[in-house]
Amino acid sequence: MFSCLLVFVLLFISCFRVFCISSFRDSTKGGFRASTNESYRLRQPEGRKRKDHPHGQPRGCRRAGRQWPAVLIDSDPQGSLAAWWNVREGEVPALAPTTLAELPVKLKALEQAGYAFAFVDTPPAITEAIRAVVKTADFVLIPVKPSPHDLRSVGSTVEIVQQEGKPFAFAVTQAKANALLTVQAMAALSAHGRVAPTVMHDRVDYAASMTDGRTVQETDPRGRSAAEVADLWEFVLERLHESTKTRKAEVA
Repeated sequence: MFSCLLVFVLLFISCFRVFCISSFRDSTKGGFRASTNESYRLRQPEGRKRKDHPHGQPRGCRRAGRQWPAVLIDSDPQGSLAAWWNVREGEVPALAPTTLAELPVKLKALEQAGYAFAFVDTPPAITEAIRAVVKTADFVLIPVKPSPHDLRSVGSTVEIVQQEGKPFAFAVTQAKANALLTVQAMAALSAHGRVAPTVMHDRVDYAASMTDGRTVQETDPRGRSAAEVADLWEFVLERLHESTKTRKAEVA
């Protein structure tokens, strides 16, 4: 299941909905921490029995055959991410309930429990709640619809991220195929920051996969939407790697 987390968050995008990622790295080994001590109790759907993960490790994202433990956090009061997760039959990714005030402490607990990535869905409006999440992030992905209104409004989101000094990138989503406006949107966004080269198109299969808590990579793993998500995840990983190298260089 390649980055099912990323697919879901992008289904509910507006220009104000920010997707924040915290990556837990083992500084002594230069890689991701892999603990067998799952000390943080995660939420399971009602009626679903918790299954023990192989070797006692939580599971999550995959890349080129490698699997990294991942967890979702829904900071949106509407609870769309949690609602999707509750109807999902799959045991991964995990969902960690928390409050904004508790978020820094919970992220540390999740790191100690062996999770490599935490994906945080934010409220769909510019509020101090978004700032609180951004402060904890290692990387911020800002989905933007290619429309004049969204392009005019995205500046407020970027301002928050820049004020907090966090690396970020834009992802153009819900785009119409072969639309000139999509190209214009990518050009306009590139003047303010990095833009993911992969465009997420407006297709029915994104919404259809949500009905039973799945993703396009599960319902149609060979489809175009699944390929878009895979490519976007590769882009995010590359940006995380770059930002880590930059931080190490600044410290040195």
